[in-house]
Amino acid sequence: EQIQEQAVAVTTASLLFGFVGTTMCIVYMLNFPNPRIQTYSFKMMSSITSILCAVLIEKAQFGYLFNQVIIKGIFGHGDWGIGLFIKEFCVNFVIFLFWVASISVVMKRLKDSREAMFAANQFLSHEAAFVGIEMIITPQAELFDMKQENVGYTWMLVLYAASFAGSSLLLIALFWMTAWMRNRVTKAEQLATVEATAQHPAVSGPGDETHEHEANEQAHGETPTEDDCGHGFGAHHHGEPHWVIESEEAEEECAAIILSLMTRQTVLFCILGRVPTKKGDFGKHERSDFGLLFSAIVITTVLLVITNKAFTVCQDIPWWKHKLVFQKHYLAFTVAWLFLSFSRWCVQRVVIDKTLMFITNAAGLSIPLVFMGILINFLCDDGWLSENSATLFISCAALCIGLGWEKAFASSIDTINNVSGKSTGANVAVEILLCLGLCLLLLPGWRTFVVPKAASPLPRRSDKRATDDTLKCTGEANSGH
Repeated sequence: EQIQEQAVAVTTASLLFGFVGTTMCIVYMLNFPNPRIQTYSFKMMSSITSILCAVLIEKAQFGYLFNQVIIKGIFGHGDWGIGLFIKEFCVNFVIFLFWVASISVVMKRLKDSREAMFAANQFLSHEAAFVGIEMIITPQAELFDMKQENVGYTWMLVLYAASFAGSSLLLIALFWMTAWMRNRVTKAEQLATVEATAQHPAVSGPGDETHEHEANEQAHGETPTEDDCGHGFGAHHHGEPHWVIESEEAEEECAAIILSLMTRQTVLFCILGRVPTKKGDFGKHERSDFGLLFSAIVITTVLLVITNKAFTVCQDIPWWKHKLVFQKHYLAFTVAWLFLSFSRWCVQRVVIDKTLMFITNAAGLSIPLVFMGILINFLCDDGWLSENSATLFISCAALCIGLGWEKAFASSIDTINNVSGKSTGANVAVEILLCLGLCLLLLPGWRTFVVPKAASPLPRRSDKRATDDTLKCTGEANSGH
């Protein structure tokens, strides 16, 4: 009992210091004197909050409620001849389809509010992604763990590649269907607008055509050189309403998160030779394992840099540019997942208790990554990074921080639930109340105070190199006189 009390005390103290330290770092960055760093910090805070809330809602959906109530309530205890994995996949797919369809529906309803679309983009893309992870990764890990004893290492790699290809085709087919539906809605709106204009022709005054052209360009996301809402995708969508653009971006980010986690699972299996769970691998790790994982991070980062360079070169090829945008996000999120595993492996060598391990990892990651906005701004000033790449790294850091703290809170919720829950009803009630209570505490403040700042365009950056050249020329001219 004394050992258990000591473990609880250490966990509580670590959570207190880690959370307070992270909170104060965020407060410093949100009030940083440099307006660009301040905007970067708001964008990171917005992504962290949306990720945390999305994963907490996903946990409320797929915890005790899903396993003990929904699955048993729909299918009972019988096998139905299709197996448990097919049952879970079918139910998960229905829930995933609901969240994916809600992206376009909500964007259509919020099309007149730029901030509302920004908030819906972040929250719904992350929620759909984590539901997709539960649909694909969880049964994959359980099924592959059962198959590993019967098939060899090579065939397991084949299974991982086949599941990645199958998931990619499923996402492509699903998002093609939603794009087709959006196209039909857009054409119906355009036809209705033409008919309304024909019935009630308006007399245009001088200068109205110019204003109308500018408004259309802004609605289609063609005017700004940077991203409208901080995503950096607008340039390859010409002639589409802004709500369609936001819907496509949310779906692409959802797919990138799911496929990047599947890549992480495959990399971990290649390194360790055993099937990792959805949360990663908790076995013993040798020094060579750390070296191989670090090498995978470096290789993925190099591929990200090459893709970013190709993106800047292919500015005039819309189709290829669109594919490179997705490739950038896929590689960036892969780096984030791999780095999250690497940091937790490091903590695991010192901390054994899982709850304390997740808390220590979250606090250790958060403080340096929150201050990363200063480094990113410096690299952008010197021309080492573009604005779109900077926003991409902010999203990557936010994914690490958000998932790190989500796992810390999830472990804490499980600990509370195991102590207080004495029946299925109590377990469901405690889990849902804790998850949704945290979301109700975070979402109003996020929408009211963080989203307006995060959705605002980045302040204009003065070209430091051009200024230095101008001052140099001016100095030479003065010395010449």
